[in-house]
Amino acid sequence: QKRPVVKPIDRGLTEMEIAVSRPAMETYRAWRLSEDAYDASDKRFKKQEERRNGIGDAYRHFYWNYAMTQSIGREAAKAYADSHEVDEYQPANELEMDLRNNRLGRAMAVDPRFRGLSAKEAADLAWRRGWLHRLRR
Repeated sequence: QKRPVVKPIDRGLTEMEIAVSRPAMETYRAWRLSEDAYDASDKRFKKQEERRNGIGDAYRHFYWNYAMTQSIGREAAKAYADSHEVDEYQPANELEMDLRNNRLGRAMAVDPRFRGLSAKEAADLAWRRGWLHRLRR
């Protein structure tokens, strides 16, 4: 099976620059949803090795992007998620993993088949079906 190619992200704006350039309530929602995603991931995946580049990390990225897309729209969700990745200094394979799960979360949030699901329901579905991308150990 051929692996999808990850397109590079715009490295122009940092997370802080995005935060101050967007509407305040939108920025607050993006931050609040990131906290919700951390909580959901920590409850679902208890072991530290699952949360760092494992399935818990994949779940968190998916959840955050799905929830943001539902709340503030796909374009805004992409702006916040991409700027977050720009600020992170991480190896290329970790960046690829994060970007793929971010894109999947946003895509499922606008897909009519999944749009009615909560972020938790959608993340659980993606996890159970093996759609989340994680690094192999």
